[in-house]
Amino acid sequence: MSKSRVRQLTDDPPKGISSISLGTDPNNSSNYQFAFTFDDRSSTVSKLGFSKPADGTKGSKGDTGAQGQKGATGATGGTGAKGQKGATGSTGATGGTGAKGQKGATGSTGSTGSTGAKGQKGATGSTGSTGSTGAKGQKGESGTSTSTPQFTSLGVGTGASGTTGEIRATNNIHAYYSSDIRLKENIKTIDNAIEKINNLKGVEFDWTDEYIDKAGGEDDYFIRKNDIGCIAQDLQKVLPQIVAERSDGYLAIKYEKIVALLIEAVKELDKKIK
Repeated sequence: MSKSRVRQLTDDPPKGISSISLGTDPNNSSNYQFAFTFDDRSSTVSKLGFSKPADGTKGSKGDTGAQGQKGATGATGGTGAKGQKGATGSTGATGGTGAKGQKGATGSTGSTGSTGAKGQKGATGSTGSTGSTGAKGQKGESGTSTSTPQFTSLGVGTGASGTTGEIRATNNIHAYYSSDIRLKENIKTIDNAIEKINNLKGVEFDWTDEYIDKAGGEDDYFIRKNDIGCIAQDLQKVLPQIVAERSDGYLAIKYEKIVALLIEAVKELDKKIK
């Protein structure tokens, strides 16, 4: 029997026996052998006639034992291979406005623009002061009158406007119109005066730029943009006698003649009131 395959059965063998060992037969693993070791010799009994018992039924699995303590952390592993580049992330929010930069250098002067449209004619300036009287000249020879003087326009105390037939004066004009009954015939009272007035309009208006330019420009004295008056075409329908057409084709009114119409209108109203 091999010593490596013998197991000690007791630590206190019977008297005269040093030890008792049990082992398997090296030639037949199904048989057991006893080995007796005496004080002065050894004896081996083989093939005792009992076989290795058959394996019993496998017992049920025992309960899982308690979890052991966590082992010590292992050493850090080596750096892994570099991974692939990830997808581009979404655009971040717009950052705040940066500080205002320094003023840039002045650019070069641009080319001169085209000439603008001609502006409106400015108002006529005020009349200058009268110059000193010159020295009296020598008396000329007496002449003979051959024609009546005629002026295109006349200015009294102011310059002439240049408009044909226009007279301007900076002070009162005292004049009387012929009105003697001995110079008149076919006299009759204006009838339906109120009705005629109802067909007229007293209006506030602005003169056209064309009229102002022809009259020498707005001067806020003789010529003003805003004015009041009547419409010549309206008067022409009820009192054509006081409307005239000038050589330039425009209508003009003898405003002083409207007084006669107003007189009769007042008289008609007075009769209605009474």
